[in-house]
Amino acid sequence: MKKYECPSHKAHNSTPVYHYTRQLKYKCKIDIMAEDDIYKNKAKYENFKKNLKSLLIVSHPQFGLTYLSHYMRLEAFKSHDFWIYLDSKHIKARKVKSAIDSQLKEFDKKHEDIKCIIIDSFDSTIIDHANILKCIDKDYKDVPIIVMSNYTGLYYNSRFNFSKLNTKLKTLHLQAMQRNKVREFVTKYYKEKPIEKEDLMVSKVVKDLEALNIHRTPFNCLTLLKVFERDFNQRLINRTKMIKTVLFILFTDADSFTYSTNKPEVDDCEYILGRFCRNLIKLRKRSFTQLELLTELESYCKEKELSCFHHDM
Repeated sequence: MKKYECPSHKAHNSTPVYHYTRQLKYKCKIDIMAEDDIYKNKAKYENFKKNLKSLLIVSHPQFGLTYLSHYMRLEAFKSHDFWIYLDSKHIKARKVKSAIDSQLKEFDKKHEDIKCIIIDSFDSTIIDHANILKCIDKDYKDVPIIVMSNYTGLYYNSRFNFSKLNTKLKTLHLQAMQRNKVREFVTKYYKEKPIEKEDLMVSKVVKDLEALNIHRTPFNCLTLLKVFERDFNQRLINRTKMIKTVLFILFTDADSFTYSTNKPEVDDCEYILGRFCRNLIKLRKRSFTQLELLTELESYCKEKELSCFHHDM
């Protein structure tokens, strides 16, 4: 069997994000639904890749938009089709053409070889993101475009008008994990540590996700499973309780984490993170930089004379 190698894909698909040291490699199949039948039939990726059209795929955070982007591009590559991938977070509109030329050069392709262009992390409230899409729409009129966006980046205070584009985008939605997917995730997680009450564990994960009002995503399921691994009878009555429990795991699980300095206090970390989140809500901010986070946390620690902040964190 011929082995297809795509450097940029390998970087994204063979190196999964490890939230915990013992996290297993596990990939969830993503369900996609068309906007006009969102309560009817599921539309799998395989259903539209054969007759590719321009798409706007939206979801809540952590549903796997970026993973889907790289998966689709990799599958296209296996079929000898060349797709361009652009991440709106890491590219400027004025450098779109050079970014495309760079990818063409990397794979020894020409402009006429481009079969599709994916624009990931699109936020219609950011002017430069809108300009990226307009640029692609203008210069590649005959090439399908797939735009990946979160709901907040698409509908929150947005004035961008998709109808003015030459390209007509069909809207699709990513679904949260169904109960059978949660069961599959739980089974995979406990593959090396068999449990007798699998049904009970699945029910508990689903019930707590609903109680916390958070989506059924692999990361949220993993977080709960880590909590239950230490204490199956743990009751996560609200998100504050979950944050405190997760912080406790981070600071007590010696197999997964080590600290170059003294271990910080759980309560202190809970306070500064909670205060930071409160300010985000008060200021109606949906994003922040690493520098903003570290600066704010450091100021809180100085104000309360806490020792849980270090410059090398």
